[in-house]
Amino acid sequence: MWDAGGVKPYRGGSFLANLLMSVFAFVYNIKLLIATINYSASYAIDVPNPLFGLRTLGILGMTFLFFAVSLWSLRRMRMFFFSLLFIFVTLLPYLNIVPTSTILADRYLFIASFSYCFLLALASIVSASFG
Repeated sequence: MWDAGGVKPYRGGSFLANLLMSVFAFVYNIKLLIATINYSASYAIDVPNPLFGLRTLGILGMTFLFFAVSLWSLRRMRMFFFSLLFIFVTLLPYLNIVPTSTILADRYLFIASFSYCFLLALASIVSASFG
């Protein structure tokens, strides 16, 4: 069904379904950044059916929380904002907004992991200054 390479038809049949799958992929990528265990060359993403349910609202809420924290940090700590923005920008081409053959893969996280390590360093500096 899915051949290698190139732009593919929308998963789920519509742009909205594909966009919601992109949100699921974004949250799963963030989970992989935080919990760096059980890496794989390719993942099967578990999208609930029907698409509009409680789990989907939770995933959308986490995504909006991520963006709200990053916008809040724009005024407070610009380095923190830069790190969060860098994670999003490096993952954006791989979120399948334009469908490709692979939904999730670890190789998409390698550049974003630099920013995650920078966030950990910022957190340790901030905690050391308060401690």
